[in-house]
Amino acid sequence: MWTPQSTACAARIESLASARVYIDSNILIYFVEDVAGLGERTRALFGALHAGHCEIFTSEITLGECLFRPHRDRNAKLIAIYEDFFGAEDIANIPVHRDIIRAAAALAAVSNLKMLDAIHIASAVAGDCAIFVTNDARIRSVEGLRVLQFADVDETGASEG
Repeated sequence: MWTPQSTACAARIESLASARVYIDSNILIYFVEDVAGLGERTRALFGALHAGHCEIFTSEITLGECLFRPHRDRNAKLIAIYEDFFGAEDIANIPVHRDIIRAAAALAAVSNLKMLDAIHIASAVAGDCAIFVTNDARIRSVEGLRVLQFADVDETGASEG
């Protein structure tokens, strides 16, 4: 079980206590596939979120993003891992519906976001998430949703900012 390593670290995690947190596809890919050796940091992040009793969410669209490369590479083992991962109850999947698509289109039109990224943001807002964790520097906070860049998460899973 993850435990805070310092008072400052504990204070940062407490600020997220019981928050609804949306996890972007890139973070889940790092977690499952240990891309670029980032698996340990993502495990620390998830440990910190669980320790803070945060509810963790993503969009159904994330499943498609995570499965794309394994299907392209014909990697049946990784496909099965993702299917099991998304079938678990640790992360709630926000269904994508027309209201989310409409909100995403409006956001993409004024923000210069790619439509897929806008769908993620609109899904997080629709899911009443307070925090959006990503490693995409183009994604910025919107009203009611704070973006936490993975680059700002230290090796303990705590936010450095």
